[in-house]
Amino acid sequence: RDGRVARDLGAGRGDDQALRRRDDAAGLGARATLLGRVDDARLPDLYRAATLFALPTRSLEGFGMVTGEALASGLPVVATRVGANAEVLAGVEGARLVPPEDPGALSDALVTALADPDALAAAGRAARAHAEAHLTWNAHLDALEAALQRARRARGGAEGDADARSRP
Repeated sequence: RDGRVARDLGAGRGDDQALRRRDDAAGLGARATLLGRVDDARLPDLYRAATLFALPTRSLEGFGMVTGEALASGLPVVATRVGANAEVLAGVEGARLVPPEDPGALSDALVTALADPDALAAAGRAARAHAEAHLTWNAHLDALEAALQRARRARGGAEGDADARSRP
């Protein structure tokens, strides 16, 4: 917003030519690299190379897998408040949610996050800790079991059936 731009690395599906034209028109062409679709095997290297993860999705981010991957990689996250983003980022210290279709709010959140290296590093540590505590198969299984037990109680069913099975 104020003329300072970090190096931008974009991955995913989209109209790369239209994005390149827009970046060039804004004077960002030399600082933006559009990778297009990236093989899963390459993702860990890209996450490790990043300082911050931005997800400016305008609509439908149904599951939030990419956001979870960024958290697990220890990246602070700036994302739009669409789909699962708010749920995935709930309780993550330093995560920033902005309205969709609001480039000014997105720009402000990115500039603010990048302006304080100590806070950015702390947000990265908090992201990783959150992922380790909440984004594991066991955490999801515990949440599913709790939901099933609540549903069973609400229907007047017996408790404890889910406890009979074992987990690795």
